[in-house]
Amino acid sequence: MGQLPYWHSVELSAGSRPVLRENEVDLLVENNIGLYQGKSKILNRQNGRLYLTSQRLIYIDNLNAKEYSVSIEHLDIDRLEYTQKFLRSSPKITIFLKKYHRKDKTKSSKETPKYKTIPWICPICSYSNSVTSQINPNNQDYLPVCETCGIKSTPEIIQDALDSTRSSITAEPSSKIPNEVFNASNSAPSQISCPTCTFLNHPSLRNCELCGTILPLNKVNNKSQDENQLFDDRIKIETESSDGLDENKAIQPFIKISFHKTGDKFFFTKLQETLEKFKWERVVNSGNVNKDAKKVTNSSSSNDSSRLVSANNSTIGFGIHKLAQQEEIKTKKNELIINSSLDDLQALLNKANEILELTESFKKINPQDGQPKITNINQVTKNLLNESNDSTSQKLYLQEISRQLSDFLINDRILEEEGGIITMIDLYALYNRGRVGINLISPEELYKSCEYFHQLNLPLVLKKINNVQVVQDVKFNTDTKIIEDIKKFIINFGDEDLGSFKYSSVLKISDSFNWSLTITEEILKVGLDLGELVVDQQISGKFYYLNEFLELDSFDENRFNTIGEQKIIDDESNGNQSTDPTLETNDTTLQLPEVPKNQPFPEAPSHLVEFENKNSTKSSSLKQLEGLQF
Repeated sequence: MGQLPYWHSVELSAGSRPVLRENEVDLLVENNIGLYQGKSKILNRQNGRLYLTSQRLIYIDNLNAKEYSVSIEHLDIDRLEYTQKFLRSSPKITIFLKKYHRKDKTKSSKETPKYKTIPWICPICSYSNSVTSQINPNNQDYLPVCETCGIKSTPEIIQDALDSTRSSITAEPSSKIPNEVFNASNSAPSQISCPTCTFLNHPSLRNCELCGTILPLNKVNNKSQDENQLFDDRIKIETESSDGLDENKAIQPFIKISFHKTGDKFFFTKLQETLEKFKWERVVNSGNVNKDAKKVTNSSSSNDSSRLVSANNSTIGFGIHKLAQQEEIKTKKNELIINSSLDDLQALLNKANEILELTESFKKINPQDGQPKITNINQVTKNLLNESNDSTSQKLYLQEISRQLSDFLINDRILEEEGGIITMIDLYALYNRGRVGINLISPEELYKSCEYFHQLNLPLVLKKINNVQVVQDVKFNTDTKIIEDIKKFIINFGDEDLGSFKYSSVLKISDSFNWSLTITEEILKVGLDLGELVVDQQISGKFYYLNEFLELDSFDENRFNTIGEQKIIDDESNGNQSTDPTLETNDTTLQLPEVPKNQPFPEAPSHLVEFENKNSTKSSSLKQLEGLQF
């Protein structure tokens, strides 16, 4: 049959985990999963993880996550079947999908519409709008307005749209009418208002463009639902053989999920519960539950709480009026919560969760700039696993923590704020603070999760700098790269001493690289060990210089060697010549000056004479050595 239109692409995070929509949460994760389309295996999708969320089934391939990851919407699932393991066949879950109709191309080509609508592209937002072919582009008072941005079109744009449509029809009179041309009687489906943010979405969208909420299907959209609108051309599905889904036969399309190991029964039960809850939420959001009903409270309660609350307040509306109405309803609800909570201590305990939600809403309205922002993590807990005590499940749990650490450090720019390096102690504190609740991880689990960085090809590295365990970015993997950056910083931004040598302090380096003092000191110690830096320790602190001693020593040594060699050469060339007049050129004997006559030498002092006599006497030990021959 080819590729089914129910496959959709998945947006991945830095840790190869699916990026969830707003109000979408993880429910269950299973590893060692293979996918089938119909009766045939799908190539390159037999080794991956399957995430069950509140809105989708997401397959993440373990070998090539970016290319082979796909998802299935809960909205497209009709029913489920479970097949147990038989011989060498793995247990499977068969998912039967809703069969949408296809537009008959031959019939639509024969029927020529009486009034046609033509598309025109907005030059501002590039949105494809529609207008009837009977429009007069010269009448500027009735030119259409873009449905998305509200910018009015120009006569040139409408005329170009008319000419392009007419030329395409006349060029191929026997071919089908372009997909953008519809009957005027079958006008374009009305836009869908998001039940959460009231944004008007295009009728072909399944989720809100702003908040990601699943959009309700009205009658027009449900009738016009087509497989071509669901098809995602970014996905390429190839099967080993024929999948058995013939287009000409009325066979309901289905896919299979193969569990190569355990977890099939638990996943099937969890998937059934999720689909039932999803269908119920769809009915509630459509406004068909308790329609026109009234809530009657106890007559003994206060006047505010005894009012009748109509369910019509939640009907679908549009624009600013609907937003103001929703805000007014929330304000009244908050007043009732506070008044009822202050009446009694037991009532306060019962309303604790609602008061916490109210407090969080106030924080969003008036955030405190003085407090640091704490990232709330979509928690990976052991509840997502089938058997948390199993070794395989424990390994999967640690791998998911490792992927989430990568998302937490890179996507939330935690690692960028820390200068690309963070200690394990700081990471443990920040990560557990972001998990918010009792689902905290132990230091041992954190360390084991960080050991999977290299195995999962994550852009993080766990290493030890001297005696400190740190997590750093891959681009800072080598110590020489970090030391080179520090040397460049000292050269460009360092201070100069009296000898015009550049230096920098620990605090200045720490502030410039956004490192903690502990990491900065350990990295500088590495620079000292490598011989790239030298330190001058004073009373005022430590100051680090570039190591230029080796360069100076080599320069002086060469200079002095050159001078010595030149002096020897000069001496050899000159020979024994001397310019001293006291030395004769022909006689090599030294001529001493004559002593004047009649001038006796002065007598030496008596104590010196005695000293000489004492030194001239031989000791007894020396007398014993006389006569010995060596």
